[in-house]
Amino acid sequence: MPPPSSPSSPRPTRRRAVERERYCRESRVRILVSKAMYLEVPEKDEEIHPRYLHQELTRPLMTITIILTLGSSFQYGYNLWVVNHPAALIQDYYNNTFRMKKKETPQLIGLNFLYTLTSVIYSLGGLIGSLMVCPMADTCGRKGTLVIANLLAFISAIFMGFSTIVHTYEYGIFSRLLSGVCSGIFSCAVPLYLAEIAPRNLRGGIMTMGMVAVAVGVLISQILGLREFLGSERKWAILLSLTGVLAIFQLFLLPKFPESPRFLLIQRKNEEKARQVLKVLRAKEDVEEDIEELHQEDIAELEEKEMSVLNRLTCKGLRRQIICVVLLMAGQQFTGINAVYYYAETIYRTVWLNRRKPRYISIISSIFVLLTLLFVVSAPPPRSYKQGFSQPVSFKSNGV
Repeated sequence: MPPPSSPSSPRPTRRRAVERERYCRESRVRILVSKAMYLEVPEKDEEIHPRYLHQELTRPLMTITIILTLGSSFQYGYNLWVVNHPAALIQDYYNNTFRMKKKETPQLIGLNFLYTLTSVIYSLGGLIGSLMVCPMADTCGRKGTLVIANLLAFISAIFMGFSTIVHTYEYGIFSRLLSGVCSGIFSCAVPLYLAEIAPRNLRGGIMTMGMVAVAVGVLISQILGLREFLGSERKWAILLSLTGVLAIFQLFLLPKFPESPRFLLIQRKNEEKARQVLKVLRAKEDVEEDIEELHQEDIAELEEKEMSVLNRLTCKGLRRQIICVVLLMAGQQFTGINAVYYYAETIYRTVWLNRRKPRYISIISSIFVLLTLLFVVSAPPPRSYKQGFSQPVSFKSNGV
């Protein structure tokens, strides 16, 4: 039996107890972050286990990545730019439709407002869609979320096509709202799905393929928006509805894709199904190390479920990550790139009276953006792979 402590013996104060509890909580958060981001930082002079450095790009993983990015992320980039080249045609359509319905000519301010609403409502839909991803992904699954988004994209294409047939510009504006919702879902759900099916050493390169598909979508919309293709008075509605074809394509193929193994094990508690999916994605029978990693992440998440959003924002273990994300995202918005994207046609037209030159300049700029993204995907990381950074995507493994 320990001797009773004397009045002079030091006792931990309430302040010390609170500090100790905070320190333990922040330590657990650092473990969770390292597991969630799959960037576990080793101790000094310690190397990451070789199993994380030799995962190969298998044929099923590459096929899923290409189909998903070119079918879903492509729509995001396509819808982002598609209203710029036919801007004058859309305004003429609004003018004629307004004159038919109201029996009067609209004022210039009204036309500019309708076109601005058509452009801006896409961003509003993107905000709504991005906020919907979290509850949808946990309820319907990652694959189910993508199926719903493509279904909405198909409905959006139908509304855009009928807007010119029935001469109702409200259909076109509503179509742009739905397109924004789909793009918001795609911008979050596609990287989430790819991150959860890719091995750790390929995760960075695989996720970057989504942005490559976005750049390709912007480039294709600029090319098809030329008058020689679909940028004419009779074909501009087809130009805006073309993503419906990709949506149908995705609706047929997505049900055949495997669900995220992380969702199956952590959300659905179906370890056997997650193991089967990992065997297909990794093209091997021994996937116990991946299953063990998912179990460790599940335990870490259960320990941190009591943490609120405010605690996560004020936690020292997350401070650097939050600052980096906020600075990068805020810096991108403060550059004004969204305004340039939405009104590039109008801005270029004030510099050149010739309408053709601005369109070709936009195409050239998109080509440079695409080349930059391809360089980022294929470039090696700045540090050794032994320090836990993702390898560049290589297409020379496992018969691919």
